[in-house]
Amino acid sequence: FDALREALAAAPPPTAIAPPPDAAEAALKGLRRLLEPADGATAEQRRVGADALAALRAPGTEAHVKLLCAAVRRATAAIDAIDRDAAADTAAAGLTRWGHLRVNAASALLQLASTELASVELLERTDGAAAAACVGLLASRAARADAEGVRVGATLLRNLCMPRLSRARVG
Repeated sequence: FDALREALAAAPPPTAIAPPPDAAEAALKGLRRLLEPADGATAEQRRVGADALAALRAPGTEAHVKLLCAAVRRATAAIDAIDRDAAADTAAAGLTRWGHLRVNAASALLQLASTELASVELLERTDGAAAAACVGLLASRAARADAEGVRVGATLLRNLCMPRLSRARVG
């Protein structure tokens, strides 16, 4: 999380047409792999993933979880900036890379919202930032071309809204 925080802090402003920092991409890709063991993963790999998920749900990790929300928002802003610039070379600007960064961060948040209780806790721990990141992703101009990001964002927002007590807080 320190590497992710530093990489996002060093990233160009959201209005700049530039790819994301390599360290941010690597950190989120690794976190997603850890939290979502692949089919055929060993029992040890699954245990390590479950332990990592439990650690992220533990008290005192709110800053880490909010950093995931910030990564989704930052990637959405960068994708929208690239999308608005008709002259931008999308490959050089890192459009696909920002999309991967966003879906990896959103997928980590989705793992944290895998039950109703966990969804309520995620919403409370992020002061609503998890829901706001999803709404921003779904409302962005660039969402029309990002099926995976939309799917993960919509699923996460649905999970956050399922508990009855959370609905008023989200809406």
